[in-house]
Amino acid sequence: MEQQSNSSEEILHHGIACAFDLLSEDGDFLPFGFYVANTGEIGVFNPEVDEDGEPVTDGPQALTALKNEFKSAASAKAYVATAMMTHVSATVTTPAAVVCHLEDDAGTCLEVTVPYKFENDQFERLDVKVEDGVNTIFLEV
Repeated sequence: MEQQSNSSEEILHHGIACAFDLLSEDGDFLPFGFYVANTGEIGVFNPEVDEDGEPVTDGPQALTALKNEFKSAASAKAYVATAMMTHVSATVTTPAAVVCHLEDDAGTCLEVTVPYKFENDQFERLDVKVEDGVNTIFLEV
């Protein structure tokens, strides 16, 4: 079980680093995910088409495709942990943020929010917020 916890932490760090790389390059990104397979392999899933074979062009489509892929693999016991990464744009009252929905087959479910500001061509990460999440992938836990 400790290995799964380490794997979950590892995909969290991979996901956040990748999200900030994408923000640096493009200023935004569609939701994407990392997973830990039951073999220990860490992989990335970037949905390009939805369940109907249509190109994924927006955030809600990407999230649906991620959830469908992750639920299917988790129910087949192919994945032991998943992390879905999304970008939340800034509003008048809140900073922009990278949000990670992290789940594993041991019952861990966390929402990790990494707010940031962009000044002088550099990202400054603000205080990270970690909250309990609601399981959507490993539902039998």
